[in-house]
Amino acid sequence: MTEWKTLKGSRRGRPPSPPRLSIYIGGQLNWTKAVHEHMGNPERVELLLDKDGRRLIIRAVEEGGYRVSGHNNYSISALVALRGEGLLPDSAYRTKPELTFMQGGNIILVDVSALMERKDAD
Repeated sequence: MTEWKTLKGSRRGRPPSPPRLSIYIGGQLNWTKAVHEHMGNPERVELLLDKDGRRLIIRAVEEGGYRVSGHNNYSISALVALRGEGLLPDSAYRTKPELTFMQGGNIILVDVSALMERKDAD
């Protein structure tokens, strides 16, 4: 007869997630709870593109923009916007975003230079 060993997990739970953001082929942007909390746990966000600085900005808005879904990991679907700017990656693009402040509230800065360089090469 097989003897089975019971595997036990930690009762303390998982440590806080580090700030991470991913952009997927299908235009999905996902981010961790740390990123979401930095923005004030918004229900809606907007995307801004700084073409010269090659950065994508994500910030909370009261209305308009993209509806955020999720719990512990959050996401929006921005296929049309990302495709229009040539920011759809060939494979998942994962990065540690910069959590900072801009007039009006906390924002997320995402370096998209690698994605824009790929577009410029096409």
